[in-house]
Amino acid sequence: MMKSLRIGIVLIVCLTNVSVFAQQDSLYTDTVIVVKDPHVITKQVYVNAPTTNDTSNAIRWQLEVSYLIGNVSVSPKYASINMNNYSFKIMQFQAYRTFKRWELGLGLGWTTTQFRQESILKENFHFQKDSSFVRILDSYVQTVGGKDTTIYITETADTVLQKTSQLATTKSGQVKFSYFQIPFSIGYRIPVWKNRLFFTSRVQLVFGLRTQLKTDFEETMHKFAYTYGLQTDLSYALFRKVELKAKANWQSNLSHPFYGEEQAPNWHWLAFGLGLGIQF
Repeated sequence: MMKSLRIGIVLIVCLTNVSVFAQQDSLYTDTVIVVKDPHVITKQVYVNAPTTNDTSNAIRWQLEVSYLIGNVSVSPKYASINMNNYSFKIMQFQAYRTFKRWELGLGLGWTTTQFRQESILKENFHFQKDSSFVRILDSYVQTVGGKDTTIYITETADTVLQKTSQLATTKSGQVKFSYFQIPFSIGYRIPVWKNRLFFTSRVQLVFGLRTQLKTDFEETMHKFAYTYGLQTDLSYALFRKVELKAKANWQSNLSHPFYGEEQAPNWHWLAFGLGLGIQF
């Protein structure tokens, strides 16, 4: 009886000497310390991090899908061809490898360009001359030995052998072509606001393979096309790893789409749209 009472008193004293308190270490973790004589037990507990999108020190991948629409311009203008009603569409899937604020990108895309074309054939005259002909100025009859002979007075002259002309005509029609594209890019990402809003600028080199050509004219296009460009993003982190992006894309040709283009014009594509990116 006395022995059991002593054991109970010892247990009550031990329990009353146990204390628990928490020490806040950082924004992400707390350390809970349990003190029980004569031992100290430490346990680390993780707490939820805020839903910000801090990529300043992260090295990760990002996948992105985007859709853009815009217009095309050509300079200098064609002398005998008038083109208008340009439209340009681009659908892209891109993957980026991020190293702190720098990134390397590789993607796949489809672009479609269409416009209305008017070909003007100007009036043209063509002359072919031959200077071996002579012009008759006068003639008279001379009688010699009872025979009459006609004498001609002539001079050399240019004679038109052939004359062709072509009136001005106008032919209108539609031109539409599509390319499968592989863009390579180098970009730099800048935090703008609270690690949730970012601005990214990329330099691009794009390889294209023509997949479609519909035209009302007898025109031929190169099978391959090379362009360079600049792409900018304004990204907002909807969630921890999901971003909504407002995008602008500008491209200019390194090679010319059509064979035999007058004055080797430069083509410029400018498009705006939206994208969605996922990080992992």
